Amino acid sequence: MKVLFMSDTHDNVEIAKDIAKVFEEKGAEAFIHCGDIVSGKMVEALKDAGLKNGIFIQGNMDKPNLEELKKAIENAGFQFVGENSEIKFEDEENKDNFLAYVTHGDNALIIEEAVRSGKFEFIFHGHTHKKNVKSEGKTTIINIGALSKDTPEDEREVLILDTVIKKFEFVKV
Repeated sequence: MKVLFMSDTHDNVEIAKDIAKVFEEKGAEAFIHCGDIVSGKMVEALKDAGLKNGIFIQGNMDKPNLEELKKAIENAGFQFVGENSEIKFEDEENKDNFLAYVTHGDNALIIEEAVRSGKFEFIFHGHTHKKNVKSEGKTTIINIGALSKDTPEDEREVLILDTVIKKFEFVKV
């Protein structure tokens, strides 16, 4: 299965169609938004653009409109999982399954604790608007970057994770 990861859209509804194009071209079956969605307008734009099977993490900028945002996520048929979530990826035969930890922020203590647990192959987050990939032991820690209007166009990327072969790539939108 291929999963698209994004973060820090900050209500940049204009980019939803570009995200959907990558979603379709790469054969993604689900997406995970690592927070700072900001309002239901962004959720609706992603749904209207054709994205499906979405999971949303709460970002720091989502707090002021949290109830409205949760309602929009629910109405769109997506899932809201709060500030942090363990997500299990498995194939149809329950082989090669693995856990990923998804959060919004780059809180060093939370990430360090997740790494120390030894449970996660990947940790995904956003918040700083700067794409970054590093490894600690068997865990790969990935900052998705940002898709906000303030993000330079040449830095606007999503991540595609192939959960079967456990490989990922960044794709410009």
